[in-house]
Amino acid sequence: MSPITTGFRRDFASEITRYRAVAELTERDMDRTVVAANQAGIPQGEIAKMLTVSQAAVSKRLGKAARLPTDDSPYDVALRRNAGKFSRDEMIERLINWDYLPRQTGFDEPMVDVPGSIDEVIRAHDSGFLSDEEYDTILKGIQAKAEERR
Repeated sequence: MSPITTGFRRDFASEITRYRAVAELTERDMDRTVVAANQAGIPQGEIAKMLTVSQAAVSKRLGKAARLPTDDSPYDVALRRNAGKFSRDEMIERLINWDYLPRQTGFDEPMVDVPGSIDEVIRAHDSGFLSDEEYDTILKGIQAKAEERR
C-alpha cells in the first residue's frame, strides 16, 4: 500500500526559519526586559526568581544584553517579519527608510556589526532572514533614497 499524496509539500525551510526568528526575537526581547527591570531597580535576585534561573545567570544575561540596542534595530525588523509580525512589503519599506548609522571603515574595522548600521541588514541576509531578492531590493532602495538626497 502506498501513502496517499495530496500534492501538498510542507515547506520545512520556511517553518524552521520562522521558529529561529521567533526564538531569537524572544531572547532579544527578554534581554531588553531584564535590562529594563534592572534599571527600574529590581534586584537581580528577584529577576532571577522571575526567570527561574540563578542570580549569576541574570548577571551574565545583563552583560550580554548591554550590547543590544534598546529599541528595535534593522536586524529586529527582519526577525519580526520572519516571526509573522508584519508583511514582507512593510519590512522592506522599514529597512529602506531606516535612518542607518555609519559603518566603521578602515584598518581598525571591528569584526562585529555596528548596531543600527547597514551591517545588521547584511547579518539578517547572511542568517537567512532576508532572501537574496529582498536583500537586493532593500539595498537598491537605500541607494535610490541616498541619490534623491543629493
